[in-house]
Amino acid sequence: MLRAAPLVLISMNKKISSFISGKRFIDNRDLILALILYLIIGIFSLKYYQHVINPDTICYIGIAAKYAEGDFGNAVNGYWGPLFSWVLVPFLLTGHTPLSALTSIKILSLIIGAFNITGLWLLSNKFRMDRTIRLLFIISTIPLILYFVYIKITPDLLLATCLIFYLNSIFNPEYPRKYKHGVISGFTGALAYLSKVYALPFFLVHFILFNTIYYFKKYKPDKKRVRNNLIIGLAVFLVISGFWALSLNEKYGELTFGTSSEYNQALIGPEVQLHDPMTNNGLIKPPNDGATSAWEDPSYIKMPGWSPFESWESFNYQMNIIWNNILQTLTFLCEFSIITFLILIMAVIILFKSSNSEHKFKIASLIVTMAIFTMGYWTIRVEPRLLILIYFLIPLLAGYLICIIKEKFKINNNIITGIAAIMFVLLVVSPTITLYETANTDNEAYKISNTLQENYDVHGNIASNTNRRLTLFVAYYLGAQYYGSAKFTANIGDYLQKNNIDYYLVYESTEDLKIDHYQEITIPVKPYIRVFKRV
Repeated sequence: MLRAAPLVLISMNKKISSFISGKRFIDNRDLILALILYLIIGIFSLKYYQHVINPDTICYIGIAAKYAEGDFGNAVNGYWGPLFSWVLVPFLLTGHTPLSALTSIKILSLIIGAFNITGLWLLSNKFRMDRTIRLLFIISTIPLILYFVYIKITPDLLLATCLIFYLNSIFNPEYPRKYKHGVISGFTGALAYLSKVYALPFFLVHFILFNTIYYFKKYKPDKKRVRNNLIIGLAVFLVISGFWALSLNEKYGELTFGTSSEYNQALIGPEVQLHDPMTNNGLIKPPNDGATSAWEDPSYIKMPGWSPFESWESFNYQMNIIWNNILQTLTFLCEFSIITFLILIMAVIILFKSSNSEHKFKIASLIVTMAIFTMGYWTIRVEPRLLILIYFLIPLLAGYLICIIKEKFKINNNIITGIAAIMFVLLVVSPTITLYETANTDNEAYKISNTLQENYDVHGNIASNTNRRLTLFVAYYLGAQYYGSAKFTANIGDYLQKNNIDYYLVYESTEDLKIDHYQEITIPVKPYIRVFKRV
């Protein structure tokens, strides 16, 4: 036994030396380098975006706080996916203030971003990028990730991360040979759905489509395994998503996988036409005592429903919406980077000109994935942040095209590295500029809330005459409930009292105002806010 020990140590030493000098370690070393760079930049940047906030962020924090407090009845929410709030809960269990909760959700997003980078690294391996180009690709995504960490603090980054790991599974060359890929696909697809309900139709269409392609064309000898992976993946997805659907059914009294689609469909309808009742219907009571505003669960806000198939006029109306959303999508892609369309055009040219079937399939897979993800939004409305998965796949496609061109034309490494560097720099200009312009902003709401709390003890139910967004943020920091905006009229006092408003904030008014049942208690607070308290 003792004689064998040195042999074991020598063998282990050889394996360790082989690993350290091997390609796998070098690849992992580059990933670690990218993650360290990302975390250093991210942690250093946190102080510059400390008070950046948006209405959706407030909702996810509020829902997470309810889970942390055990208020599960009010925490279950049909409009907002639960996963972002679930993973935030551990940060809130030991207590929190509004500012610390806001910081916590940004730290959580920073962690999600690290998983995103890891997923993109693994996905780039499926496309066999050169080491240098892969590293440039990963580093180029850092500004975009930080944009969603500190500015667009929503589950869009979490959704994209889940879908990137799903794509790692479905695009794996070993997919038809190992049943674990069916499980992983279904599981990551379900996590994406729990992040945002939009992932439900995307996953079902994308997963079934690619399994069909694999079954009939790409992996004919493994038809049985492909079919089994399809069944396994769908089963895992439906079981997990089904449990959440049952929870929603228990709360809302109807079977639903989420209420956001119904709300947004009604919002674009011919009778509403994006005139959101949240901002146009006066004061609205929040859905529960712990909600900052009614926006925490818009499921209870009723709007006239409609269908594009109820009449020819409605159908034409829907077609116009789709056309306008297509134009909007093209605009957003152009704003993301001036070379987006150049990359897509190059991809299409190589797709049709290349004789390499593997190259053609991988390019087609990325284009089809981007098309499916984008088209789902065309029927309702498109926003730049909703295209987040596209923003990650465009640089991935660019890196893959550069590798194909290098291989075909035998271009010198230094030249191809220079071309790749220029291309990736052009892809990060937009998010980098936005990060720069947004630094040290949104401090106003925090300062106003401190003044109102310390000098006037503003709390309870709040309304305002205007500046709905700013007042919502102020209410969040105060731990108050914001009912919305109501313009100043002769009978505003009766309207406020009827809605049980404790404080009415009036912006930019120097007139002599008298409000029944309310008394002004402030010397105007910059930017000239007057506070009227119920008496």
